[in-house]
Amino acid sequence: MKKPQASSLKPILGVLAVLLIVVACGGCEKQTPPPPPPSKAAPPPEPSAEQIAGEIRPVLSGFWMPGAGTIMAQGLRDARTKNEAKQNGPAALAQIGRELTDSINEARAQGRWKIVLAGIEAYEALEPGTTTFARIKEMALLQASKPKVKIKGFFTDKARDNETYVWMEVTDPATQEPHIVKVREGEEFDGLKLVKIIGLQQGVTLEYLKIPGDFFDVKKQQ
Repeated sequence: MKKPQASSLKPILGVLAVLLIVVACGGCEKQTPPPPPPSKAAPPPEPSAEQIAGEIRPVLSGFWMPGAGTIMAQGLRDARTKNEAKQNGPAALAQIGRELTDSINEARAQGRWKIVLAGIEAYEALEPGTTTFARIKEMALLQASKPKVKIKGFFTDKARDNETYVWMEVTDPATQEPHIVKVREGEEFDGLKLVKIIGLQQGVTLEYLKIPGDFFDVKKQQ
């Protein structure tokens, strides 16, 4: 057999060389990198203490309404649970506590003891275990149990050295049931003492015996 001449092999070798170059270059193509993952949106900023306090503040709107203590207490208890772990939650709760304290002190100055007790109930829900208002609460409980008195009239007993008696209607706040008493100066009744008759039977001065030295006047209704 005749060997192929070198001249006849050149075209074949050229084609093979071209194919090798194509294959080699194909393997050298750069791979397109995958797209970067979408960036996560930045979390919203933490609400400020004033923003949180503003959300809680409507709970205090019923402060001056009778019987609002339990409602406020539950609202503040929920607010504490919701916000105490937030970054600015404790500062907001402290702000609400200061505002509630101001209202309690205002009610105390006005002698509105049932409102004081309601406010303290709410404060204790906001600050469990607090003793801030322990003494005021004790005083408020005593004042809230003070009997209500109305003067019904005066009677002078001429047969007994002209002693003057005062007819009064006394109502126990716990039962709201009134009853009539007839009392002279110096006598005690229902936890009270008739200290003196004011002027020309214009009213009386009473002492609340549960709080020695707690004197108050009751005027005769015209």
